[in-house]
Parts: sequence; structure tokens; C-alpha cells
Amino acid sequence: NAGGDSLESPPAGASPVEPPPAPEGLTATPGNREVVLAWVAAPRASGYRILHAAAASGPWEDAGTVSAASFTDAGLPNGLAHHYAVVATNAGGESVPSAAVEATPVEPPGVPENLRGRAGNRQVQLEWSPSANAAYYRLKRALDRRGPYATVAHVTRSAYLDSALENGKTYFYVVRAQDEAGNMDTN
Repeated sequence: NAGGDSLESPPAGASPVEPPPAPEGLTATPGNREVVLAWVAAPRASGYRILHAAAASGPWEDAGTVSAASFTDAGLPNGLAHHYAVVATNAGGESVPSAAVEATPVEPPGVPENLRGRAGNRQVQLEWSPSANAAYYRLKRALDRRGPYATVAHVTRSAYLDSALENGKTYFYVVRAQDEAGNMDTN
């Protein structure tokens, strides 16, 4: 002003930062009324913006922001496809969107029913009714009805031959259904 210049302020430093690259390796795993997204963390990213669309061609909408390289989009209707892309962000700006992925939430498989076992010499032949939406079955065995049960097999059919057993012992079994995405039945 007319009286002159002030003293200088203390120094402040800042380093310009370029925007991060687009996230890579985006995967979408469907669940019951949800889709779980995961990707490889982008260098220099301080956060991520999740893009969602009902159709592959868009329009894209913001589904949320996160600081980690994963996101769960919950409360979705089962049976409808959802499309996702991820944008990496930092103080320098945003990356271009990642490659888009698609996932369709699905109900977990039904609880297997009518489990029955037929004993033989050192073996038990097990069969059960197939469950809707089941891709795999996890079979568990115990020496007591109350457990603990330990996994003895993962099978794709609704039957299993458990062999190399000890004659005279009683074995108890339970079976759980699992879909392609790894969702277990609601049992």
C-alpha cells in the first residue's frame, strides 16, 4: 500500500501431480442382491469413483467413492445385469474409466433336500435332491450328530461315494449348495 510492502509470508511448497492411470483388472462377483467389485490399485490414486449403468452403453451414474481397491454395491435386484467401471482420482484429476465389467446378482442356491446315505463295506453312498442355482455341493462329515463337521468333498453332482471308512462306526453328513460365484445356500 502507500506505506510499502509487507514482509514475506513463510514459504509454502506444492508439487504438481499428474492424474493416475486407469485402474486395471476390474472384476465383478455377483452375490445375493449385491455385486462385489475389486481391482488392482492404480499408482498415485488417492481414491476411486465407481460408475454404474443398467446397460453396457450407459448412461453411467456415480455409485459411490472409496479409497480402497474394492466396493460392494448392495441392495440390487436379483436377475438384472449391472455394468461397472472405475475411475482413479487424485489431486491432479481423474483417470479415464477402467474397462467395464458386468455382473448379475443371483439368489443363493436352495438348501439341498432329501439327503440319504446307503451303507456298504467301508463306504457310504450319499444322494440328495439337486438344488436350484447350484453349481457345486460341499459335503461334510462328523462322528457325532452335533459335529464338528469337516469338509470331505466338493462335487458337481448330487451324489457322492464316501469310501475308506471304518466298518461299525456311524457317520453323519450334511451338504451345502454353492453357486458359480461362491454363494452358499441360506442354510
